[in-house]
Amino acid sequence: MIMDTRYLTVDLLIESEVDLTELVQYLDGNVLILYQEKIEGSFHIGLESKLMNIAGPDEDISELLDLFEKAPSHIKDLWSNCSKKVLDIGYEAGDSEETMDSSISTQALQQIVKLGCSINIRIYPYVARPENEDEIIFVDCSTRAE
Repeated sequence: MIMDTRYLTVDLLIESEVDLTELVQYLDGNVLILYQEKIEGSFHIGLESKLMNIAGPDEDISELLDLFEKAPSHIKDLWSNCSKKVLDIGYEAGDSEETMDSSISTQALQQIVKLGCSINIRIYPYVARPENEDEIIFVDCSTRAE
């Protein structure tokens, strides 16, 4: 089965020298929190929009960044002190000969610049899938026989 390259999602990756727990609490319920961890003295969180958007990154970017534009001042202070704010735009490579266009609007770019974010483009490799994914059997390997 031939697969076209496709847009997946936008992850927002944030890093700070200050504990981001309050930021996570503010965002909880509005985004999917992918991880929250402390690594070598830095606090890291990864999150993504709850939108199931497949058209392109614009809506996901706006959904994420609107939360920070509308945030209370103490959350904006936490945000402005973050050392890293990366919009990680993900695509899955396909195996078709078709090209794929994906653009980011001027409005989204202005919002990205205003909030001090950078952009990373991540292209995941194509992985062949069975022709009929409905027939895949998932096995729960979380329990082992004693």
